[in-house]
Amino acid sequence: MSDGITLAADCNRGAEEALERVREVLDLVLAPRPAWPSTEEWARILPAWFVTQCTDDVQVQNCVIDKWSLRAWVWWFQPDQRRFRVVDAQATGDRLDLVLEPTGQGSLLTGALEWLVKCAGCAKVT
Repeated sequence: MSDGITLAADCNRGAEEALERVREVLDLVLAPRPAWPSTEEWARILPAWFVTQCTDDVQVQNCVIDKWSLRAWVWWFQPDQRRFRVVDAQATGDRLDLVLEPTGQGSLLTGALEWLVKCAGCAKVT
């Protein structure tokens, strides 16, 4: 694995399946686009298994949330908001490791990526 900051997760259903799901979503959200899609467009573009786990913005009552809204989640993946690149990924048994490289703009802010990893089937993310 390459050098960088590692986000590690325990995956109950196996890390291989979780990694496939993470890649499925990241391939879509990180693809170059002429214009950033609206939240409604993202709801159609992204896999249903991910979108259905996100909450509606109306459900968010305060800043302490246990689910991300789709609008907030995709906002953090806009090219000018992303604070990291995933440079390596490895699935071994029930452990998923994602190696991140900071982009140099501010704090790493991995909350949106951690939410994706949890939606993909992992429990504890460190």
